[in-house]
This record gives sequence, C-alpha cells and structure tokens, in this order.
Amino acid sequence: AIAAKEPTRLQRMIEDLLAFNAFAAGELRVEKTLCPLNTLVQEIADQWLLGQEEGRVKIKVQPRPEDPIITTDPLRLRQILYNLFNNAQQALPAGGKIEVTFDETKDEIRINVRDNGPGIPPAEQGLIFERFFRGGSKKDRVRGMGLGLPFSKMMAQALGGDLDLTNTSAQGTTFTLTLKKHP
Repeated sequence: AIAAKEPTRLQRMIEDLLAFNAFAAGELRVEKTLCPLNTLVQEIADQWLLGQEEGRVKIKVQPRPEDPIITTDPLRLRQILYNLFNNAQQALPAGGKIEVTFDETKDEIRINVRDNGPGIPPAEQGLIFERFFRGGSKKDRVRGMGLGLPFSKMMAQALGGDLDLTNTSAQGTTFTLTLKKHP
C-alpha cells in the first residue's frame, strides 16, 4: 500500500515544482473575474473540508454582513486558501479549529486564516516564505517541498495583493491574504 501511494506523492511534488517554476517565469495565467467574496470563500472552505478526515479539523467562515464583490482569479484564490488550510491542518492536533474572517478598507479586503495550533517558532518566522524552507516540526511529520507558502505569496501578488504572516503565538497563527476590491 505504501509503495502504491509513493508514485502519487512524487507526482504531486513534481507537479508542484513545475507549477511553481512556470508561475515564477510568468507562464501561468491569472484570469480575473468579478466574484462575490463570502460565497466564494465559503464554497472553497466547504470543498476543502470534504477532502479531510471527518472530525479531524473544524473550519468556520465568518462572512461579511454584505457579500463584497472582488476582482480575482477564483482558481488562484482556491490554491492559496487550500495551501493555508492544509498548513493549518498540519499544525493542528485532532479537533483543531481554523477560522476565516474578513477585514475591509475602502480599497482592500483582507482574508484572515487563523488556526489554534502551537504557532511558528520565532527563528522560523522570517523564513517561511523562502523557497524550499520547511519548519523543524514539519520536516519529520509532513512530506513536502517547502513551496506552498512561497507559491501562494507569488499568486497573491499576481492577483494584485499580498500574503503575510500577521500573528503567531502559542495560541495559534494567522495568515492574511490582502486583495483589491472591485472599483
């Protein structure tokens, strides 16, 4: 069973590396369209949760009172949020929680993805967006290449926004994806 799973895992890693390189070279396209943010993020969270072990993690999206319209590429937004959800889930014990909230200014909307995991050690915080960097606690438990956060940051910037680590402590970690609102 392990031998049967390894080629799939290796294929996924190779696809990630190729996608990262293509995006870095400007070969992956970003196709922006008008999207209702609350609806899109809830749909992404629901779809992500379907692929998870039942009861392993809870995710809650706290929508804005109105459903703001943003101009974004739904596929790229999905990739970014899936990566943030996956990273959070990997840091959480069973029964952990992920919460998605929104902040809004006149020109921007911020999507905050917060988990209640153990946080990122101070020595690693400045390195998490570096290519191929993998945190010490993750190296031994979770396989990967260390491209998820750098790739997500590049996609956020291609969407006209950014991705930042905004808070981390022993009570959890928050990443914030900033996007432009539709004019």
